[in-house]
Order: sequence, then C-alpha cells, then structure tokens
Amino acid sequence: MANVIIRPDWHLSEKLVTPESDYRNRRQFIKELGLVAGAGISGSVMAAAATPAENLKLYPGKRNPKYNPKVKLTNQQWAEGYNNFYEFTTQKELVRHPFYMNKFVTNPWQIEIKGLCEKPFKIDAQQLIADIGVEQRVYRMRCVEGWSMVVPWTGFTLRKLIEKAVPKKTARFVKFTTAMNVQQMPGIARLPGYPWP
Repeated sequence: MANVIIRPDWHLSEKLVTPESDYRNRRQFIKELGLVAGAGISGSVMAAAATPAENLKLYPGKRNPKYNPKVKLTNQQWAEGYNNFYEFTTQKELVRHPFYMNKFVTNPWQIEIKGLCEKPFKIDAQQLIADIGVEQRVYRMRCVEGWSMVVPWTGFTLRKLIEKAVPKKTARFVKFTTAMNVQQMPGIARLPGYPWP
C-alpha cells in the first residue's frame, strides 16, 4: 500500500523554514537592531495633522507583488483573534475582546525620534502614516512558540523611516521604546519582574 501524505494548507516546506542558526541567534539580532529612536524625521512641513478616519482610506494598502506568496491565508478569525499581547492578558484568544482593550488609547499617539540624527522631532502616529503611506504584503509568520500564520500586513518599511531620519554616520543601531501604562494595559502588573525600570 502506498504511503500518501496529504499536507494541510498551512504546511511550510523545509526549504522555506527559518534557518536554525537565525532562530537560535534571534535575541542577538534583536539586540543589534536597537536607529529609529536614534533617527530623525522632518516634521516642519506638517500642516493639519492627519486623523484616523482620513488614514483609514489608505487601508488595506496596495498589495506589493514581490511579497504575495500563492498560499492560502490563515482564517481571519484566527489571525485577528489569537495574539500575544501580555500587556493586556496572557489568554491569547481573549486579547481582541473590548474588556481588555477598551481603555487602550491609540489616538493621539505621539512618537519621538531622537539620538544620532540630523533632525530630531516629535510627530503624531497618524501624521507619520499619512506622510509615509502604506503598502500591503503577505507574510508567513512563524512564532518561536510553534504556531504559524500566513497573513496580509499593511504598513511601511523601516527603510523609509530611516531614510527620512537622515541618521548621522556614527549611528549604528535602532532602538524602539513603546508604551507601558498600567492604567491602560492591566496585564503589565501581572508580568514577571514588574515594576520594570
């Protein structure tokens, strides 16, 4: 009798899997990634700040054909509803519910670009999106916890932000620092090591 293997739609062939050396060195890669915070963007040409409603017209973004693998997308319910946002809850399926997210304020969201750059400044996230624009790419996401998804992603490339930043020649790293607000993110207080420095 023949041994027939029928692989599921989400199966990823071994030749497309992240090399083990990259996986094992991911923490080092992230440490070395550490220029956006050290970069600058010129905000002097801003007129009226873009609003979330105006920016919604940009989404989902024109799909970039270079990043459009011919594979079935992960079910939208799973892609939107199974997430690691431990700042809110450790229950992956519950993060999307308003009970956990209703206090989280994303507008206005001020971003500061500073460090080894020619033009340090502050800009609202909505204005940054309006200035740079967005595109859609389809990515195969593989988590170190063992799950994977094929999902459309809309945003802009880090390269565009760095190019606008005009980093100094001495700049070598990008460091991202994000929100940590216990009033809006109730899960923070339950994470190991809290309060963080």
